[in-house]
Amino acid sequence: MSTNIEIAPGGGTEYRIERPYHQEEDREVALVEVRAEQITVTSQQEHEQAQQFLAYVAGMQKNVEKLFAGSKKAAHLVHAEICSAERKLLQPLKDARTVVSRKLDVYEEEQRRLIAEETRRQQEALRKQQEEEQLLDAIAAEEAGDKVAAEEILNEEPPEVVVSVKPKLAEVKGVSGRKIWDAQVTDLVELIRYVAANPQWKSLLTPNQTALRQLAKAQKADLSIPGVKAYFKTSRAVSSS
Repeated sequence: MSTNIEIAPGGGTEYRIERPYHQEEDREVALVEVRAEQITVTSQQEHEQAQQFLAYVAGMQKNVEKLFAGSKKAAHLVHAEICSAERKLLQPLKDARTVVSRKLDVYEEEQRRLIAEETRRQQEALRKQQEEEQLLDAIAAEEAGDKVAAEEILNEEPPEVVVSVKPKLAEVKGVSGRKIWDAQVTDLVELIRYVAANPQWKSLLTPNQTALRQLAKAQKADLSIPGVKAYFKTSRAVSSS
């Protein structure tokens, strides 16, 4: 019994992948799981029997892998061909988007610079205008003989200058830009010191498990690093009988 899968890519080529299926293997695998639960290891004899069982299961694993090897290879080839055809069409589109997006970024950055510059210019002009008006009001009060009012006018804090400059940016339906913030470590030692002083941020330091594992393999029980413990697990190599 088999299940057929037909894939017809744009090129018109058809692929047929047969998935082998055998009820006998299904029954044997189900029984193996039950037998594994029933096995006990409390004596030397049972210890030997359990290892013999592992060898038997390893043989079954090899049979199952052989059973599906052909279908897996065929599926892999089909998947690789489909992905290759997709990449061939997608890559130029992705490249085009990247090129134009960079140009948009340059233009928008320049607009932000111009807006900041124009905002500062207008704020300075308005601030100067406010100061001149304040001075004229103080002079007028003093000429009217009210020196106290003139002093108060001069000591008044001018109102906050608010300027709104619109950027020369277009809005197109379906196209939007948003800021995606990220972080970069510029001084690892400083970061370590900060985390040491603020343990609540310890998640910012991820241990290099690959390097620690290599040290444990090399030094075994002699590994001595504060905060690190070497341990071992038994890996059983089993060959089918």
